[in-house]
Amino acid sequence: MMKQNSILNYFQRTPKSSPSTSTIPEKNVDPGKKTPPSVDNKDKSITTTPVSSRISESKRKSVGLESAKKRPRPTDTSPTKEFSSGAVVWAKLEGYPWWPAMIRGEQQGSVCHRSNRSEYHVQFFDRPPSRAWIRKSDIKSFKGSTDGAVPPAKTDPNWLDGCKYADGVLSLSPKKRLEKYWVDFPELEVDAEESEEEVKISPNSQPKKRRRIQDGDKDDEYKCSGSSSSETEDESEVEEVLESDEASEPSPSPDVEFKKIPKRQSKLGSKSLVSPAPTSTPKRKTLITKTLSSVKNNTPYRLSPLGTSCGSPSLSSPAAAKSASTEDSGPKWVHLGFEWLYPENIMDARRNRPDHPDYDPKTLYIPLTFKEKCTPAVRQWWEMKQNHFDTILFFKIGKFYELYHMDAVIAVQELNIDFMRGEFAHCGFPEIAYSKFAAVLVEKGYKVARVEQTETPEMMNERCRKMAKASKYDRVVKRELCQVTTKGVRTATFQDQSNESSYRSDSTYLYAVTEKPVAAGVSEVGVCFVDTTIGKFHIGQFQDDRHFSRLRTVFAHFTPVEILYEKNRIPPGIQNLFSIMSAVKKECLVPEKEFWSDKTTLKNLSDGKYFWNDILERNEFPDSIKQFLSNDDRLCLTAAQGSELGVKALGAVIWYLKKCLIEFDLLSMKEFHVYFPADETQSSSSCHKKLSQSSPKFMILDGVTLRNLNINSGAGNLLSKIDFTSTAFGKRLLRHWVCVPLAIPEEINARLDVVEELMGHSDLISTIIPILRSLPDLERLISKVHTLGSAHRGKLHPDSRAFFFEETKYSRRKVADLLSVLKGFKLCVKIIDAFKNPDLDLNSKLLTKLICDFPKLDGLLHFFDNSFDHQKAAKDGKIIPSEGVDIEYDSLCKWQEEIEFDTAAYLKEVGKKLGTKVVYFGSEKKRFQIEVQDKVSVPHSYELTSSRKGFKRYHTKETKEFLERTLKMEANREIILKDLMRRVFEKIDSHRDTWKQAICTIASIDVLLSLTRYALSQDNMCRPKVVSSENPFINVEDGRHPCVPTESYIPNSAKLGSSESDAYVGTFTLLTGPNMGGKSTLMRQMGLLTVLAQVGSFVPATTCELSVVDRIFTRVGASDNINEGQSTFFVEMSETSAILKHATQSSLVLIDELGRGTATFDGTAIACAVAQNLMNLGCRTYFSTHYHYLVPALSHFSSIQLGHMACMVENENEDDPTQETITFLYKLIPGACPKSYGFNAARLAGLPTDIIRVAHKKAKEMEKQNNNVDLFRKLVGKRLTLKEARASLT
Repeated sequence: MMKQNSILNYFQRTPKSSPSTSTIPEKNVDPGKKTPPSVDNKDKSITTTPVSSRISESKRKSVGLESAKKRPRPTDTSPTKEFSSGAVVWAKLEGYPWWPAMIRGEQQGSVCHRSNRSEYHVQFFDRPPSRAWIRKSDIKSFKGSTDGAVPPAKTDPNWLDGCKYADGVLSLSPKKRLEKYWVDFPELEVDAEESEEEVKISPNSQPKKRRRIQDGDKDDEYKCSGSSSSETEDESEVEEVLESDEASEPSPSPDVEFKKIPKRQSKLGSKSLVSPAPTSTPKRKTLITKTLSSVKNNTPYRLSPLGTSCGSPSLSSPAAAKSASTEDSGPKWVHLGFEWLYPENIMDARRNRPDHPDYDPKTLYIPLTFKEKCTPAVRQWWEMKQNHFDTILFFKIGKFYELYHMDAVIAVQELNIDFMRGEFAHCGFPEIAYSKFAAVLVEKGYKVARVEQTETPEMMNERCRKMAKASKYDRVVKRELCQVTTKGVRTATFQDQSNESSYRSDSTYLYAVTEKPVAAGVSEVGVCFVDTTIGKFHIGQFQDDRHFSRLRTVFAHFTPVEILYEKNRIPPGIQNLFSIMSAVKKECLVPEKEFWSDKTTLKNLSDGKYFWNDILERNEFPDSIKQFLSNDDRLCLTAAQGSELGVKALGAVIWYLKKCLIEFDLLSMKEFHVYFPADETQSSSSCHKKLSQSSPKFMILDGVTLRNLNINSGAGNLLSKIDFTSTAFGKRLLRHWVCVPLAIPEEINARLDVVEELMGHSDLISTIIPILRSLPDLERLISKVHTLGSAHRGKLHPDSRAFFFEETKYSRRKVADLLSVLKGFKLCVKIIDAFKNPDLDLNSKLLTKLICDFPKLDGLLHFFDNSFDHQKAAKDGKIIPSEGVDIEYDSLCKWQEEIEFDTAAYLKEVGKKLGTKVVYFGSEKKRFQIEVQDKVSVPHSYELTSSRKGFKRYHTKETKEFLERTLKMEANREIILKDLMRRVFEKIDSHRDTWKQAICTIASIDVLLSLTRYALSQDNMCRPKVVSSENPFINVEDGRHPCVPTESYIPNSAKLGSSESDAYVGTFTLLTGPNMGGKSTLMRQMGLLTVLAQVGSFVPATTCELSVVDRIFTRVGASDNINEGQSTFFVEMSETSAILKHATQSSLVLIDELGRGTATFDGTAIACAVAQNLMNLGCRTYFSTHYHYLVPALSHFSSIQLGHMACMVENENEDDPTQETITFLYKLIPGACPKSYGFNAARLAGLPTDIIRVAHKKAKEMEKQNNNVDLFRKLVGKRLTLKEARASLT
């Protein structure tokens, strides 16, 4: 055989193994133990059929493996007969000894044979039991373990045990054997149907190897394993044929050697791997459970799916595997032996060790001597890997994406696919399955790169011929990195399996954060974050405190999934914040080189021509970015003073997007927004406009409040309770409304007017909701349309040079996306028309404005409806535009018509001239030959080209001109048609502002309908009355917690402050009561009702009136923050500090148990001082406490109200609290509670009664001691008599 030129040449096909590597410890199932088939035993051992048993010997010899050479097969001395269920036999698997087994069906009632009785299904007598389909020629009748017909394996105790079992069952009837020794297995899956597909790039390309793959039910979905086998299925296999992309000696028709590679095995509830024949007798178990576990634990190349540290490799080092190799716990892959990957040797591409400050975990040093030993294609893979060491490479080989070495190990673990056979880790899947598998890995936190073939063998040969001296490394087809995907960098592409993205509907943001200290405890922070699925950038710069409260709030409002930061330049405060965000991927970038400075950022923005204006012939920066630029620099290369960090953060995001090859797609959308901190009244940054402190537009909910009130995260959060949205973009808008409630009464009431009006039109709601639910995610689809219509991507992106073998399917998907967009906007028009029904009589101003602001789409939709045949385009995956749609295509059609007219006229003229009938003959480059009878005399200028009996064919000067014009027209036609679909997408994208306006309107309607449906779904809902008032107040009657079921919640009325017309009520409520009495729940209820009211929603209460709240502060619960090195008390003080700094008279403050993280007297004193400060401020406050000293200490303030959560005490006993029974009434009533009944909580928690009694006794002693101290102080300090002092204490 000639040497095969493919990437697989480098790898040996036979995996190294040891006896223990092929054995997987499972729950031991005694073969002799009866397992009724009807019982669902989930804990049984699971095994799968080795590949070797399912490939015929004639096919196996061509696999190309060392072990595949044809070996002598033992002669079957058993008599020729048919085996039946229950028969005891010897069965042979390649690489294993003859093993005692029992013939049986796969499932109860199924037959035991298939393929015209050429294969039988057997259950091996092994521990644990296993099963397989075995060729009839590899089965012999079992006449006892001493039968000399098979060679014994007496050194294997498992074989001896199996023989003992088999000897014991010989005396039983087949029926009894099946009843007694039947073991249930998960259903064995095999390939149900196979189709052979040719892997081609071009008609003239060199012969390709082919791979036979399984066709699933859907033509665009790849299934890892086949469907359930049936008794009539033929033996199946997968033939893998790789493209010969290396050519040492290019020739027009090279010989092609076809290598057959065993198919990946079907799953049986677990991944499977077949080990080769070992030196000693292995077990037959083929589960990969233990193997994968050992690979996961010992393999050094596991990419970190979440975060990486800049100080250590992003891939673990091979030393662990090296040290664990003696345990024989997994396959000994080739890459485990590369010494330059061991932790003591590993270096980045610049040969820096992990302890070096400039170490780059994204790259890897690969010795040149190693690369020189590699075949060209293998070297090509390693050269890509050394620059993307933290990335899983989907490496295109022919029609398949292949993964090698450490990447293959991860893919098998995470994707539930199987290894190919060989000593190198290797797996893969068809091109059509890319979107499915990439999404799984990305969702688990991995970084995935797609490498495409951008050259055919013919193109490679042509390139090599033009070179002075082509080396063997030049003789490999070019491959280029075309896409890098992470959790933070995701875009919809033509390879998506449907018009709906496989990503969740919530926005996921990629962040870049940078910081610069300004003063003690004050920092300037620059942020940039982008949702790549939509293309919307946010840029901001602001001052922050030592706790980075504003940065935490940004993260709470716009949830990050990936954060970029400067290496060695992040302060401890932000590092601590990052450390608690364990689910967020963090990546450090090298300052200036990767995390660009502001000047580098603006220079790259200018040079990249992302904002190029064809009319002005220059870059036209968006207005939002201009706010960050200096007015003195007309070239837009200088950031404004105080905006440098924001521009710098933008630069880091651009660099990262550029590395992922999508920066042009996103930047060219020009979707930039300036981020303003919610609590910022006057920015120190020049990019921010001055905000009015007296009339904020939105209520401020910082990260602490969002978390403490469980507004947008956690189980049973407020957002999930009110979310009745029907569209993905409506869901995203509702989240924004809830995180940023309104603070202008007129706008709040405008929303409430719509909700109240829609509540009376249930028929309208029932009509609109089904239409909304049928809408695709138009916001993301419009972004996808922009990408597919990008001229830059169509001409300069590596994808434009890549060869895809499923191009027709991708084209159909593109058309499906286009039609989905058009259909979606037609449905939007239908929704608006429903609201325009004059019989509805809708009068709310906001709803009327939304309807009027909806753009006129009828003209656009009519144009695109008639621009091409939708049905034909969906079927063929091609768009043939109607006349007047595409100027270039129209000119081409006109050109073609002219040629057809001229050729027809000329043919008529020739016929008239010769006086006979003439026709054109020929095709392709032999067209336009004039065919006439041979007896006809023609002019001497006619050039004879061919003839047939009775006829001759001629070319003339005119026909040659026709041929030249036609060929030129057809060449232009190919170019135009190839780019035609892109231009149609570009045409739609040119109206993006109109589409966006329509989406915004429908999203707002969806959210308002969601609030309406929430109000209708609850009992006892009321419309809140929100007003502006100089005297802050809130009055709720029979209010309920919106996240607690109504039937289990006791309503409470509460009032803070009073309006101008009401009697004065204090704005500060000191709340006491027993432990577990409901104080915290009441405070959370008041906070959530306030949020709901200012979102514009009805609230669960009888009545609700309040003046506008500008900000809600919370100090709730007791917990430390170990990751940030903060104690419980420090967390309490930090949150309290923010309250005292930022609270205004219009704020709502909720403080629960302040001061309990320190000594009693310290805590009481701090709580008292804080309470006095808040009462002096006059803000609405609920202050719960168990420090009963605060009641007499604060009761003289005029703004205070005393309240407690009522309870009923039975069997009250001052001497033994264990005898008391307390019933919580969960009702707020006036006055102070005499004590907290803490011993009752201890009893309910299960503390021993002896401990409680001792504690009660100690409490009495300490109370008496404190009273004596107070008595003494009064006697001495005020010179009172003993009687007067005692009276003052009571």
